[in-house]
Amino acid sequence: MNSFKMEALYSIKHKGKIAFLLLLLIVIELVSNGSQRDNFARLEEAFTEVYADRLVVQDYIYNMTEKIHHQKYRIMTDDKTSRNLLLKEQNEIETLIKQYEHTFLTETEKTVLLGFIKNVREFEALNENYMKLEGNHLMEKNVCLKKADMVLADLNKLNNIQLTRGENIKGESAKIVSFANTISQLNWAIIIIIGLFIQLIVFTANSVQPKVKQNEFLN
Repeated sequence: MNSFKMEALYSIKHKGKIAFLLLLLIVIELVSNGSQRDNFARLEEAFTEVYADRLVVQDYIYNMTEKIHHQKYRIMTDDKTSRNLLLKEQNEIETLIKQYEHTFLTETEKTVLLGFIKNVREFEALNENYMKLEGNHLMEKNVCLKKADMVLADLNKLNNIQLTRGENIKGESAKIVSFANTISQLNWAIIIIIGLFIQLIVFTANSVQPKVKQNEFLN
């Protein structure tokens, strides 16, 4: 009877250890899955920003730069016959600005964009007034050209911000992937170690388990 009790105690003790280790495995898997979901969500946000808020914005900047260059060229060549084209380009720039403002903006980008909007609207007003003037007005022409250069400088700053932010996102994404790989490897290492402990417990339990003394008269 005592041998049976000892065997039962050994069995309960080792089953408890195994149950604890299995529970630990479940907890590790839950934590790992939660971490992986967070990593994938951060990667998704990074790729969304790259596409929606960087590549698209670079296209806006390119289009606005092209239109400002066209307007600057017409000022330089004293082409005052394209007022309808000027108004069309101004409307298109305003549309691009509104689309730009709805993207994700860094604090630096907000500041530069506000400066650009101020300068480009001043340039549009100066340019439109210059187009109405008859003859050659050198001072007004130089003022327009100077303001055009300021607008182009702002666009160049905005473009550089896109490039810098793109590089930062690339670095952040690489860190997320590296961290996810490290967690995955650590997770597998812990699982293997726990599996070895379970096997060790099973084999140890079998080797030290009390033997039930047999009645010698039964042989």
